[in-house]
Amino acid sequence: SAGPVGELDDPAPMTDCSRFDPHSGFFNTASQPRVYDLYALSSHMGILGGGHYIAYAQDEAGNWHMFNDSTCKEASHQSVEEESEQAYMLFYECRGVEYDRFLPDAPTPTESEA
Repeated sequence: SAGPVGELDDPAPMTDCSRFDPHSGFFNTASQPRVYDLYALSSHMGILGGGHYIAYAQDEAGNWHMFNDSTCKEASHQSVEEESEQAYMLFYECRGVEYDRFLPDAPTPTESEA
């Protein structure tokens, strides 16, 4: 069964967030609906008064990793999908963001400074 984000291989995109979009001028596709991709989630195991958190995050190559205290190991799409059903928090990234407009204009170090 799919979690709240749909199948990970074919995620169900969140597209109608226009009323929550105070930064609409920062996108390179103003006429297109916003599409958000899941890139991380946090999961809580235990009870309200105590328990343990585990995080899952996707790297730039699309591989998922599980972070559990001092350990990090590769995670399968299936395990991430199963955890998404009980996720405490989901993290999404919007497609088409012009990141240069968000970042400060900081000088890039030269090779001699690096």
